[in-house]
Amino acid sequence: MTALVAGSNNLPAITDEEENASVDNPRRDILLGFIVIALFFGGFLGWAAFAPLDAAAVAPGVVQVSGNRKAVQHLHGGTVDEILVSNGDRVTRGDLMVRMDTDEMLGNRRQLLSRLITLRAREARLLAEQAGLDTVEAGAWLSSLTGDAADEAAGALSSEQDQLNTRADSLIGQIDVLQQRKVQLQQRIQGLQSQLRANTEQRSLLQDQLADVQQLYEKGLSPLTRVRQLQGQLVSLEGDNGRLNSSIAEARETMGEVDLQISSLQDELNTDVTARLSQTQREIAEVQPQYDTIALRVERAEVRAPVSGLVVGMSVFTEGGVVSPGQVLMEVVPEEEPLVIRARVDPSQADDVQIGMEAEVRLEIARSRENPILFGEVTGLSADRIVDERTGMPYFDAEVVVSPEEMQRLEEFIGREITLRPGYPAQVIIPLRARTMMGYLAEPITGALWQAGREN
Repeated sequence: MTALVAGSNNLPAITDEEENASVDNPRRDILLGFIVIALFFGGFLGWAAFAPLDAAAVAPGVVQVSGNRKAVQHLHGGTVDEILVSNGDRVTRGDLMVRMDTDEMLGNRRQLLSRLITLRAREARLLAEQAGLDTVEAGAWLSSLTGDAADEAAGALSSEQDQLNTRADSLIGQIDVLQQRKVQLQQRIQGLQSQLRANTEQRSLLQDQLADVQQLYEKGLSPLTRVRQLQGQLVSLEGDNGRLNSSIAEARETMGEVDLQISSLQDELNTDVTARLSQTQREIAEVQPQYDTIALRVERAEVRAPVSGLVVGMSVFTEGGVVSPGQVLMEVVPEEEPLVIRARVDPSQADDVQIGMEAEVRLEIARSRENPILFGEVTGLSADRIVDERTGMPYFDAEVVVSPEEMQRLEEFIGREITLRPGYPAQVIIPLRARTMMGYLAEPITGALWQAGREN
């Protein structure tokens, strides 16, 4: 055969023999195909031997808030005065939610408060009297009052201060009268003592004169009547001295009685103060608990949010309606507590799930590809399997906790605040053990061989 002429591109000419040999001998193409296939499977097996494909339990779940809902109740019940929230409202811990009617309670509290202020002020005055103080000092309770109650307390203390001053002035006046009488008695005693000293000097003179007259009488120079006269004067003087001494003793006795009267006045005052103080403190012990109870009921008339969260399950909608003691008015779904996912684990994988394992959670709150994976921890697993009454499918209940930091990361990723209500769907993946793609592909074969090797 003639050779093919090269084209304008000056390619080497292919002879008819070479072309026929290529068509009649396909081994080269087959070999090339095997090489390509071998390279493909070799590369795939090499990749499968090292590519991680960890075993994991995939479980559907729903959102649940740790601690569940918080019931909002009123201990004493009563008439609803004002309702400030509705279902779906977000509240912060301490926010006012419901206000109960307090008109009757406020009236009782005012009466008890006024009575208590009077008693406390009286107690302060009696304590001041007992200690001998000139000023009534307000105690800690009266000092803690504010507003109108503080003004009322100031008035009560002022009144008691006036009474303290009046009683003190009265006592001082009575003591002054007795002291003046005591001074008069002392002056009388001094006068009697002066007269007694004068009588003593006069007696001495009379005795000397009588001695001289007796000598003259014995000599016959003086009459007997003169002697008798001097003797009578001495006897009269002795009687006068006796009366003076008796008067002095009587005056001193009276002074002692005056001292006793002064001491008795102080003792009577102390006894009266002690008795009044004891009675006042008994009344305080009776009134104070009544006031504390009614004040606490007034305070509790304002029903406030126990936690921050969403208001759900309201049972009170009418202002003026009556609620019974302990009735649940509404519930609050907490937002501050950790997020919990209740996941249903397939029984075939439950044995591999352990408490403390890390879990991956994807919340289905938007398109899946926009939701980042959140990391949580398995904190609970049911001890036995549970059967869904509706579907009849068995499962193990697993509890997975997602930290607030992970939720914050999700909000930053999405760019908005997220409010998760109980029941939102979620997907939970619990990594069980490390394995490769090769191990995953070989598991059915090795499992079948393991089972076949144990059959009779």
